[in-house]
Amino acid sequence: MNLQIKNGRLIDPLNGSIEPSDLFVAEGVIQARGEKPEGMQVDHVIDASNQYVMPGLIDCQARMRDPGQPEKANIESETLAAVSNGITSVCIPPDTQPPIDNSATVELIHHRTELYGSQVHVYPIGALTRGLGGEQLSNMASLQGNGCIAFSNALKAMQPLPCRLPILLSCSPPSPRVRAPMG
Repeated sequence: MNLQIKNGRLIDPLNGSIEPSDLFVAEGVIQARGEKPEGMQVDHVIDASNQYVMPGLIDCQARMRDPGQPEKANIESETLAAVSNGITSVCIPPDTQPPIDNSATVELIHHRTELYGSQVHVYPIGALTRGLGGEQLSNMASLQGNGCIAFSNALKAMQPLPCRLPILLSCSPPSPRVRAPMG
């Protein structure tokens, strides 16, 4: 299907601009902005007046509850919710049950994504430490080889470790039981 999105405010992150423009799409691929490409037959027109048109959004902390709590939510339900809200990619933090600290869990996520989440890119984030315990490093090379795009200890506190791969750390206020030094 060939599509024209007209009168939208096009957000172009590559050029850092927001400007009114038409967008022309053929079979899901952007063909042109501004003027219609020569010879293109438009099958459907969307009037995006007073609306923003932008690339798909990325949710960097998508708590899928899968594996672990599929009765609350799962890859199927969460990717459907994501795509219906303009999110085209999600990153799953490692605090699933079990944590994403081994290749089998990563493979399970990939398998469920193939079955249920094909409309959204799903990227697992590997656990920085085994069981998110903050003591022993996980096998990050194996996790990366199986598709983890980064590493994090999720919301578990720990000291940053030197590493050649991206590490995502959560900043949280200290627990009421922990006293920060003054001065």
